[in-house]
Amino acid sequence: MNNYFQFQAIIHDLTEKCWDTCIDRPGPKMDGKSENCLKNCVQRFLDTNIAVTQNLEAKATNILNNHDNL
Repeated sequence: MNNYFQFQAIIHDLTEKCWDTCIDRPGPKMDGKSENCLKNCVQRFLDTNIAVTQNLEAKATNILNNHDNL
């Protein structure tokens, strides 16, 4: 259940950041500029989160391997 709440928090953060960055005036229809901005924002957000997660996993593995060698 904890993963669910973490996922919800990430989605909320993503929505807030990308909305604030890309949407100037909410309306009944999104223009192409806003749509492209949202797509790029989401992609950057996901890429960044993947890179951070991979970096943390590598560090954790390194720490565990060094601990086992003691």
